[in-house]
Amino acid sequence: MSRYGSRSSFDLEWIERWARKVNDDRILPVVGRFFTSKFVLGFDDTE
Repeated sequence: MSRYGSRSSFDLEWIERWARKVNDDRILPVVGRFFTSKFVLGFDDTE
């Protein structure tokens, strides 16, 4: 079973908190500079 259970667990507030943490992280731009990848986010039957 998924840790989050369903798509309803991924609400706008959670996404905004996650975006703030990512944007405030000083190391991620350094890592991201050399990181390339393609990925798909999927929730239930929706990609």
